[in-house]
Amino acid sequence: MPEERETIESRSSASQEVYQQTKFMAWFEKAFPWLLVSGAALGLVLMIFLPVIFFQEKTAEQLLAQSNLRLALLYTTGGVIAALGLLETYRKNTNDRAKANADIKAALKNQEHQAEVLKEQIRQFDENAFKERKAERRERYTKAIEQLGDEKAPIRTGGVYTLVGLVDEWLEEESISEEERLKEGQVIINNLCAYIRSPFTLASHYDELSQDSPTGSYENRAQEFYTDKAMLESEADVRLSIVEEIHKKVRWSPAKGKITKKDNIIHKPSIDNILEGQWSKFTYNFSGSNFFYPVNLNGSYWMESINLNNSCFHEDLNLRDSYYRGNVNFCNSTYKNSAYFQDNTYYKNAIFKDSKYCTSVTAKPSNKCADFSGSTYYNYTDFKNSKYYNDAFFNDSNYYSKINFSNSKHYNNYQGAKRNYSIANFSFSKYFDVVKFDNLEVEGHVYFDNSIYAGGLITSSNPESDNYKTYYACTFERSKFHQLTKFEKSCYIGETYFKNSTYLGETIFKNSIYCGIADFSSSKYYNTVDFSFSKYLSRVYFQKSEYFKNSYFTHSLYKGKLLASKSIYNGVIKFNSSIYINDVNLSSSIYKNNAPLFFIEGSKSRSMSKFASKYNNFTESATTKKTIAIDPHTNLPEKCASLTVHEKRYILDLLDSIDIDKIIYNPESMSSENKSEIINRINNTLDEDFGYCLQSMVYF
Repeated sequence: MPEERETIESRSSASQEVYQQTKFMAWFEKAFPWLLVSGAALGLVLMIFLPVIFFQEKTAEQLLAQSNLRLALLYTTGGVIAALGLLETYRKNTNDRAKANADIKAALKNQEHQAEVLKEQIRQFDENAFKERKAERRERYTKAIEQLGDEKAPIRTGGVYTLVGLVDEWLEEESISEEERLKEGQVIINNLCAYIRSPFTLASHYDELSQDSPTGSYENRAQEFYTDKAMLESEADVRLSIVEEIHKKVRWSPAKGKITKKDNIIHKPSIDNILEGQWSKFTYNFSGSNFFYPVNLNGSYWMESINLNNSCFHEDLNLRDSYYRGNVNFCNSTYKNSAYFQDNTYYKNAIFKDSKYCTSVTAKPSNKCADFSGSTYYNYTDFKNSKYYNDAFFNDSNYYSKINFSNSKHYNNYQGAKRNYSIANFSFSKYFDVVKFDNLEVEGHVYFDNSIYAGGLITSSNPESDNYKTYYACTFERSKFHQLTKFEKSCYIGETYFKNSTYLGETIFKNSIYCGIADFSSSKYYNTVDFSFSKYLSRVYFQKSEYFKNSYFTHSLYKGKLLASKSIYNGVIKFNSSIYINDVNLSSSIYKNNAPLFFIEGSKSRSMSKFASKYNNFTESATTKKTIAIDPHTNLPEKCASLTVHEKRYILDLLDSIDIDKIIYNPESMSSENKSEIINRINNTLDEDFGYCLQSMVYF
């Protein structure tokens, strides 16, 4: 019993309920023998003396009463003893139960403790194992860095592959967070990029060492030529291995299904349906690099910034079919051969300014100089101050933010079997913000046709000016085009400026739509220029321009004022078959060989122009050699007529239904998708309705 009491007392702290029960039981345990003996003795004494005291007579009744009383006392004493026995049994059961519960709790606590000890042991084991792996990686990393400085190319290549393996190991390390994994991997990526950026002396002799036999400074030094050539090629292999490994790790893959292909054209999935490469989350800095080997990084997914500025590419660069989620910097770089950037998607700033393309005299003429076609730009894009020595392709692209092509020059160095001119192609593109082509010079053919210029917001620099407001703008000011130039079938939603430009070759603006002000003033056209079949829905400026050959403004609609004063025309000038809703001003112009034609009479039909305003000015310069024949009754060119009220109202109602002002002056309420829909509506409506309108009004 003392042992049991000790057990109960030792377990009592485990449960308040057990403690409350065992406090009485501990006293009962000590008193039970005495209670049992005392109860039995008391019952015996009472059975002996109590009947005698109460029933002293010896009669039969008295004796029977004594007997009954003794029997009752016996039963009572037995009941008390039995109750004490039951209470003792309950005490023992309670004690056993409390002990069992305490033992279970102790076992559970001991099990938890063992689990925690085991967990801590595993943690310490993992930590020690990680420390060992980390130390082993640090050792391999240090050795690999030393290998990169070895004189032997195979050893340097071995160092490259060791570093590549270490990056993968860090990315697969589960003992640290993703942020720490990327941080460790970025350190190694920085070293690989630093090796690419490091100078290599023989690279300065690339043009000579890329030849099959000694030339230039290596002439009469054949042995040294072949030695240096081998060294350059071996170093190129080392650096190329870095580029190839990076390429493998940053390539995107479709999340579901396969890449679709239609008409032999691969269609990239949207960015939501692709998986990034294993190394896509790293930052890459190749700035100032000299790539004397081909660089192929096509089909890549760059989630962070990539920097290739101030670099030189001696051979082809291929970065096509890629996604760029971070900033892209390719500025101030030189591409001696072809540069392929087509079908790319840029989500942040893309900077290509101050660069030169296809500068190598040994480049094949048939190679594309720079191909940016089929690309999408969602943020600011800058190509300004660049030079293109061969073909340049920017066609079929979408620009959703400001884009700058100004101060650039396209040279005419292409010599091929089918053509002898270079091409600059910007056709079939959409610009949803401000676009600048100012001071652009193109020596070969240039195409801007079939494009949409939705414009963006610009604010005047002078707040006190009457023109201080935000407006859309597309600018081609102070540009020079040497050969064929095509702007046909384009739509300009905002104000558009072509002024102070020079066109040496044939120039085509026909079949275009100008929703805002269009300014072609102070320009020179040395070859035929064609503005026919166009719609000018606001004011248009042609004044102070000079046309050295034929100029065509026929079959067009002019809603705003036509201002073409103080211009010089040397060839045929045609304004026939057009409708002028507002004032026409051709004053002070000089016609050297032909007067402007506002009326054409053919073999089957006649075509004239119609005017709605009474305030037109056709007064020529005093020095003109040809004059416009004016009908004295109408003050219009001969055989022309005035628009009827019904015709004018019909045209204006048609324009009002298109809601041009909403496109021009409320850009914040319009998404790019809405712009596309309305632009298509303008094109379709004007082409169909005004085509019929012009035909019914001017032909007779």
